[in-house]
Amino acid sequence: MNLRISRGAMRTPLLAVSCALGLLINGSGAWAQSYVSGLDAVDAGRVEEAVDIWETIIRNDAPDRAQAEYALALLYETGRAVPWDEAKAAALYASSGLPEALTNLGLMYAEGARGRL
Repeated sequence: MNLRISRGAMRTPLLAVSCALGLLINGSGAWAQSYVSGLDAVDAGRVEEAVDIWETIIRNDAPDRAQAEYALALLYETGRAVPWDEAKAAALYASSGLPEALTNLGLMYAEGARGRL
């Protein structure tokens, strides 16, 4: 049995893969821009706007959800633009899974927040 694949047959799957990668890259860039927009809002003193942006990213399970959870956890831990809530901050840190988030979670426990979580 002799199978021959023409060049045109190979080109079609490669084109499909290239298009899919382009959409993924462009799509994730849009979400990354939203996260960065949240950081820009904080820098400009519009923290409530940043909260809205990051909550939307989390709700939509965007690719940069972990960063948004970490940023929002920082706000809940400090009570900046949101009510102070250590339990919510701890849950967001844990959900984020970023090394810096898990470090902050460990520090919360080490500083005695365990009884309040």
